[in-house]
Amino acid sequence: MNSLPTPLAATQRPPLHGPYRPDIDGLRAVAVASVIGFHAFPSVLRGGFIGVDIFFVISGFLISGIIFRDLEVASFSYAEFYARRIRRIFPTLVVVLAATFAFGWYVMLADEFTRLGTHVMAAAGFVSNLLLWHEGNYFNGDVLTKPLLHLWSLGVEEQFYLIWPPILVLAWRRSARFVGSVAVVITMVSFAINLAIVRPFPEAAFYTPLARLWEMTAGAVLAYVELGQGNGEPGKLADAKSLLGAGLIAIASLVISESSTFPGVWAVIPTLGTYLVISAGPNALVNRCLLAKRPVVAVGVISYPLYLWHWPLLSFAHIVEGRPPGTAVRLALIGAASVLAVATYAFVERPWRRARGRRPALLLVGCATAVLLAGFAGMRPVAAPRNSGHGEQRVVEACNDFRHPPSGFAPFVLNGRTYYQHLAGDGKAVFFGDSHIEQYADRIHRLLGDHQASAQSVYLLTMGACPPIPKVAEDQHPECGPLLADALSLARRADIDTIVVGACWNCYFIEQTAPADPAARRGSPASFDYYVEQRDEALTIRKRFRAGEGTDLALAELENLLKKLVLDGKRVFLLLDNPMGKDLDPKTYLRGSRLTRVLCDEAVTLHRLTTAELELRDRLMQLALRAGAIPIDPLRFLCVGDACPIRDESGSFIYRDANHLRGSFVERQVTFIDVTVQRPGPLSHVP
Repeated sequence: MNSLPTPLAATQRPPLHGPYRPDIDGLRAVAVASVIGFHAFPSVLRGGFIGVDIFFVISGFLISGIIFRDLEVASFSYAEFYARRIRRIFPTLVVVLAATFAFGWYVMLADEFTRLGTHVMAAAGFVSNLLLWHEGNYFNGDVLTKPLLHLWSLGVEEQFYLIWPPILVLAWRRSARFVGSVAVVITMVSFAINLAIVRPFPEAAFYTPLARLWEMTAGAVLAYVELGQGNGEPGKLADAKSLLGAGLIAIASLVISESSTFPGVWAVIPTLGTYLVISAGPNALVNRCLLAKRPVVAVGVISYPLYLWHWPLLSFAHIVEGRPPGTAVRLALIGAASVLAVATYAFVERPWRRARGRRPALLLVGCATAVLLAGFAGMRPVAAPRNSGHGEQRVVEACNDFRHPPSGFAPFVLNGRTYYQHLAGDGKAVFFGDSHIEQYADRIHRLLGDHQASAQSVYLLTMGACPPIPKVAEDQHPECGPLLADALSLARRADIDTIVVGACWNCYFIEQTAPADPAARRGSPASFDYYVEQRDEALTIRKRFRAGEGTDLALAELENLLKKLVLDGKRVFLLLDNPMGKDLDPKTYLRGSRLTRVLCDEAVTLHRLTTAELELRDRLMQLALRAGAIPIDPLRFLCVGDACPIRDESGSFIYRDANHLRGSFVERQVTFIDVTVQRPGPLSHVP
């Protein structure tokens, strides 16, 4: 996406680097328009993120072609290759990173700015993909607040170019023909890795270069083929290839979506489409009649700075407004990104690309290092953001008051999956469910540390947004089924005394019964669609929560699960839910504007339970009693009637978001969980 010269630079290149192809700049325009369309209007251009795959193929084709031609005339130089990469990539990147960091300091809260500092460091070091791999899914809702999210692709690309030139040079020394074989084998191996890990490890498949480099080496294979055969096919064959390739790209952008298992096999569609369009040559129908037109080429020329600018603007708009910006604002931001891209190309990118020698490259490396150090400072109190007053800090502290992995718990592996355990007394308890079970880990750790003689060892098997109910699933969370299977296999062991089942029941049986939001971004609760899967002979029927069919069936499955565990001779607890609501989220109480001044409103102190919450509480209570389980009702301890305090006696927030208790409050005051950790028998009071 960012490795190829523009028309101006092309006219200054020696002929050995190949003729300039305006249609490839036009293809870049298609790629960047796809990505921007997806980021700005994800419900319209659902598969627009495949623009990055187009960029990968283009990059592999052109950069590998330059290396091949240099090797042909024995003029390849590592120093010149990497100096050229630095002059191409660093100028615009440094400017965008510096501007993003500065604006982040002005509008972000302390926790947001700390994370931005980490992302600035990762981007300056070209490892954003590895950081985001660690943080989670590209399509999750929280990515809207990561202004440098899009730089993952730059990391993949530059990591590839650290290893690709040495591989080609070594292969070329054996023979030119051997280079093609190496490129094909690497493409096949990388594609096989992609297929092998895309389902069990989707984040790794998306972010790791091992599962992505096949798209760039596919472009390299094409460059190798053209090295010996020339540029493009004659006549009607070329037209057919360009039409087919363009059709595949269009299909990919419309059919592939965030719910697709991507990259996987799906990535073949845009990759093959791009391969066909490029291989058709500049005189093919689509290439000459569309991609080579001046307006399209003009967008392609600025595609690199446009790609870099567009997402920080959209992300900051979300951060400043506290919600996704409206259509008019998004269109205005795309316009602003275009203006910035033109200015950056004219006054930053083009002058630096004209520079020659190693000194400019060394200066650019120094600038990138300075930005990296600034990011490091942003991670520390050294560079606290502007919005760091006392009230804002109380909000930030509450929102970040949780620990994962939980304190005092050690990882253990069951059936290849990692969970956590805290070994203490002779008895053993299994806690399983979602994050509403895990949020009590701080209290469990305190109890096991203070009262080991009367406490049990605890096994914690949890995963966010995974209801602990048989036959209930959600397609965005394929890991939930294996989690439940692991939990039940462990729970039924003879040495397990106690089972605690809990979850965000309000999320599943209240929030998830509302009509779906068709514009919701994948990973956000509004996009979830849970269902109960029923099998009728050869048919599998899905009864969805949002359609009103699945909730009764799911609750019946939960009751049956509890009955079976009780019949196994276990002491079974059903942990009901804590309050849920936007007014529990500390960030709700930030007033004013991020662009001027932010204050914390401390006037509101109570949350009122809804009728739906109370009715669900009663229904779950009766369900547990019928099954022979022991219900634990947090509302008895956290609320008086339907009134639930938002802050404790000191004025500190009790919750860290709209439905999770903060860790320090749980550790100190959530005593209702204590009975689950004590061994069966006479129960002593645990403070």
